[in-house]
Amino acid sequence: MAMRGQDVVLSQVSMTFPNGFTAVQPMDLTIRAGEFFSILGPSGCGKTTILRMISGFLDTSTGSVRIGGEEMTGIGPNKRPTALIFQNLALFPLMTVWENVAFGLEARGVAKDARRRRAEELLDLVALKGQEDKKPTELSGGQRQRVAVARALAVEPAVLLLDEPLSALDLKLRQHMRAELKAIQRKTGVTFIYITHDQGEALTMSDRVAVMNEGRLEQVGTGDEIYNAPASPFVATFVGEQNRVPGQVAEVEAGYARIDTPFGPMRGRRTEALSVGDQVTLFFRPERATITDQPADAMNVIDGTVARRDLEGPFINLFLKADDRTFAVHLTNAGDAGRDLDGAQKIAFSCADALIMADGAVAKEAAQ
Repeated sequence: MAMRGQDVVLSQVSMTFPNGFTAVQPMDLTIRAGEFFSILGPSGCGKTTILRMISGFLDTSTGSVRIGGEEMTGIGPNKRPTALIFQNLALFPLMTVWENVAFGLEARGVAKDARRRRAEELLDLVALKGQEDKKPTELSGGQRQRVAVARALAVEPAVLLLDEPLSALDLKLRQHMRAELKAIQRKTGVTFIYITHDQGEALTMSDRVAVMNEGRLEQVGTGDEIYNAPASPFVATFVGEQNRVPGQVAEVEAGYARIDTPFGPMRGRRTEALSVGDQVTLFFRPERATITDQPADAMNVIDGTVARRDLEGPFINLFLKADDRTFAVHLTNAGDAGRDLDGAQKIAFSCADALIMADGAVAKEAAQ
């Protein structure tokens, strides 16, 4: 049941609605044939608008959409090589599972026996063999999700568009469905474009991720690139947790900068040109901070007081007060990690793996 995906190329695409609101600023984006590509960002950042422009449900205000090298301007949704899975799945409750899957084939005039065979093949692909004659209400949430995927694949799209399809599922089922969707994408070779505000989904499933903010592309890269080398303060804070330390550049060297902070001198990687005297922010992730016995005046060491210790299964989350700031440090739970640190005790921690960015680029709080 080999399928084949096609590439999607957006060239200076933008979307401005009649009320004057610009949901998507002009952007260029190439999604490769056969990749699992996620568009990640907070609510209202424009990611669903992009999906609707690719599918043809919205006409672009500027620019062009090309799928498999073919210009899509003037081509309606039903004529494009795409299929869209909505957040609410939109299964037909009075139809059986196989009839739901075969619905698009019936609209194309495919004979009933052929529709049934094709539906059974696809249900086998999504691990629902034997469920053909049930109604959607007789299935679990994860099973209904797979029915929606099978129905979308029935029309043999080159590009499958998924608009936050897992948001209504509980955590364990979402985690299970991430693996299921990735496996289906690998089996079919169809290009998947996945919309989500959940960084875990994007990092877990995707070959590459685009991070959006206020209608603009902030960064496109692999999960490792997005997480380990964020291109902007927004990406740094939206994808994963970050601690922040304000400072002023004291020295610039190849790829690094040393800054003066309220907690003493600190050093970190820099992603842009900086000059001595620039106001900057140093970012470091809680899981990369370590408890240390170095003196508080050592490079990249902060002396704080334990404010709270939270147990989160495999991790211990320490929250440390230093001056008027709270810093998070994540420790691996090795049985007794951090147990003796509960309470208002003095502790020093090191943040050696740090990133420094200019304050002029700092975006709005990503947690919104």
